[in-house]
Amino acid sequence: MDTRFDRIIPIIVEAMLPRNSALSVGLAMQLRHSVEVVSKKSGETLNHIAMNVAYLFVRPASYTKVFTKVGEFPDKFLGEHEWFMTCDHDSCWRSDGLSNLFDIEYHCKTLFETDEDRELMSHTSFELVGEPQYHVLTKMEKLKPKENYCRDWRINIAEKLNTDQIVPLLIGFHEKQKTERLNAS
Repeated sequence: MDTRFDRIIPIIVEAMLPRNSALSVGLAMQLRHSVEVVSKKSGETLNHIAMNVAYLFVRPASYTKVFTKVGEFPDKFLGEHEWFMTCDHDSCWRSDGLSNLFDIEYHCKTLFETDEDRELMSHTSFELVGEPQYHVLTKMEKLKPKENYCRDWRINIAEKLNTDQIVPLLIGFHEKQKTERLNAS
């Protein structure tokens, strides 16, 4: 089984949140990124960093918007928060949207590799914190509305949905789109 999060996360997103889902529905998940720096000579752990990064996926058409936010979410994502959009694309969201998985690893490693006298190696791991969650998004607003590709957004997450609530919502949205297409032709 492949345990690389850069492959697993897209599989989870595509299985749980199909393309052409309602713009008001997002899939949120939180990953804990850990970097441990170990001395090659002694094998001793020299330092350890762990940080949580939240991901929010929105798939209102054939494209996928990927938003990230560093930090813990004790309120289970609810409320209005500023998010950073890493991608808004139809296919490369799997790489571009999740590229910060590797950026975080790189930046954490560089914090410790400043002393040229030490030989260091690092171990990096990712851990899913809790389960992916469906949420109702009541506000998605660009913080710089005049920019065509604005990366800074304010998003209000109003409520968590369980699977009994999400399935009829997604099916109802698809039926509405189908009806609108038939009426337009």
